[in-house]
Amino acid sequence: MNKAYLAISSVVVLYLLTLLLTQYVSAPLPISVGPKPPTSLTADVVTPSTISLSWTAPSDPTSSLLTGYKIERSTDGNTWFVLVANTGNTATRFTDTGLVSGTTYTYRVSSINPIGTSSPSNTASATTPSVGVIAGFATCCYGFINIHGGVSNPISGINQIQLQVYAPNGNLVLNKTEPTFFHDGYGISRSEGKGNYVIVVTYDNELVAKTEVSSLINNDPVIIFDRGTENADGSVLLIGRVTNDIPGEQLSVAILDPNNSQTATYALNTNMHAQFDLFIDSASAVQVFPTSGNYTIVATHLPTGVTAKTMLTYTR
Repeated sequence: MNKAYLAISSVVVLYLLTLLLTQYVSAPLPISVGPKPPTSLTADVVTPSTISLSWTAPSDPTSSLLTGYKIERSTDGNTWFVLVANTGNTATRFTDTGLVSGTTYTYRVSSINPIGTSSPSNTASATTPSVGVIAGFATCCYGFINIHGGVSNPISGINQIQLQVYAPNGNLVLNKTEPTFFHDGYGISRSEGKGNYVIVVTYDNELVAKTEVSSLINNDPVIIFDRGTENADGSVLLIGRVTNDIPGEQLSVAILDPNNSQTATYALNTNMHAQFDLFIDSASAVQVFPTSGNYTIVATHLPTGVTAKTMLTYTR
C-alpha cells in the first residue's frame, strides 16, 4: 500500500466522520421527559356566567415542544372535572362560559407534550355573582312597598343594578338604577288594579331576580271605629282606621240624629297609618247634636263605597 493511497483514505475517513458528527449535533434532541406544569394561574369573573383563566407557560427546555394544556375545574376544591382534555394549542388563556350564579369555581392547568402530561399548576378560584330581592308592605306606612336588593360578589367595575316594578295591571310603574346594595320603595295606587306587584332586579343585563307582592287592595277595605266619645265640654272626638286602605284616600262621615235626619257631613283623609280622626268642638257640637239622644255615625270609603256605622250617645 503506497503512501498516496493512505493519505487519500485518511482524508475520506476524516470527511465522513466530520459529516456524521455535524448531522448528530444539529439534529433535534429526542423528547425523553414530560413537561413542567404551568405557573401563575389566575381566574377572573368577567360576566355573571363567565370566568377568564390566564397562566404562564413552563420555561424548561421542553416548553417549545408543548402541544396543549389540560384544564380541570372543581366546585368543592376536592373533586376535579376535566373541563378540557387537551386545548390543542399553546395559548395561555381560556374562557369558561355558562356558569351558575353564586358558585365558587376552582381551576388548575397541566402542560401536555408528546411524552405525557405534567402535574397540575397552582389552583385559582373565582366566585360568580348572585342577585337577590325581597319586598313587602311596610307596617308603618300603608300602601308603601319596601324593597331590598343586592348583588353578592359583584364584578369589579360593574356597580349598578336595575330595579323595575310592574303593577297588577301590567304597567311598568318604577324603573331606576340602584347601587349593588339598595333599599328603596314604591307607593301603590288603587288605579293600578288588584293582583300582584312584580319586582325585578337585573345585574349586568344578564343576572335576574324577581319577587311578587300581593296588592294591599286585593281585599276590600274595612272601616273600624276605635273611639267615639263626648267630652266634658260638649266636644266630640271620633277616631277610626281603614284596613286595606291606601294613605290619603277619602272618607265621608255623616252624622244622623235620633230621627235619622242628617245634621252634618265631613270629608276626611286617612293618614300614613290608614287612620282617621274627627274632632267637633263644643261650639259646632251645638249645631251637630242639637238634642240629647243616640246619634248614628256613618263612614263611607269613597274609592270603594264601603260603609260602616257606629252609635254615639250625646247628652246635652
